[in-house]
Amino acid sequence: MADREEYVFMARIAESCDRYEDMSKYTKHIVEMGTELTADERNLLSVSYKSSVATHREAFRHVKKKLMTPQFSESARIKEYYIKIAEQFSAKCQDLLSLLGNYLIAGASDNESKVFYLKMKGDYCRYLAELAAGMASGGGALLPGLDGSGERAQEAYSEAWECASSTLDPTHAVRLGLALNYSVFFYEVSGLQEEATRVARESLDLCKDQALSAESESIVQLIQDNIRLWAGGANPHAEQDGTNVEDM
Repeated sequence: MADREEYVFMARIAESCDRYEDMSKYTKHIVEMGTELTADERNLLSVSYKSSVATHREAFRHVKKKLMTPQFSESARIKEYYIKIAEQFSAKCQDLLSLLGNYLIAGASDNESKVFYLKMKGDYCRYLAELAAGMASGGGALLPGLDGSGERAQEAYSEAWECASSTLDPTHAVRLGLALNYSVFFYEVSGLQEEATRVARESLDLCKDQALSAESESIVQLIQDNIRLWAGGANPHAEQDGTNVEDM
């Protein structure tokens, strides 16, 4: 059995090769050892699953577009492939949610980690909600486990938001990352454009004229980009896959 250092080493090797499915397997092994992750290990976990799921999200979006065209709308082979991609997308999200529920959230010993993991839970429930909306708009039956994903995302984001607002500095990168993704949830999934803009603007106002780390600066830029996009009247339901706006 490999030790922790070996799994971390192999996760980094997989990342350097853009092998995110492999990377997520190595980071999953680290989580299942049952001890709290270091900040470095936590970031490896986040990168591995986000990058892997991003591939599934893009594949689902692409094949759905194909299926919606007259040329392919009746293709049984493409419909079968569409379901396969949706199942893989869902399974990857459920895999990470299981790790969060069984190990990470309960094992978080500080508020930064707690907010980080609750945000992750919100993110992956949001991805499932986007998948459910995408399948519904395509006229297909939902996969098991997708019902209520939006509500579960709201609950996780809300709990993270409450904790972050009372324990983390407004300039903290984890708090700003939560503000970014929570506002995206309001805009993309809930269709609450005013609430999305409020969350985004208030977060920017709280850290105005304060010194920011390089990571926080990059998140602030993403929040500003989204506000400009929303002000331009972007349709929150145009794709229902979360790719119209910036998140992290």
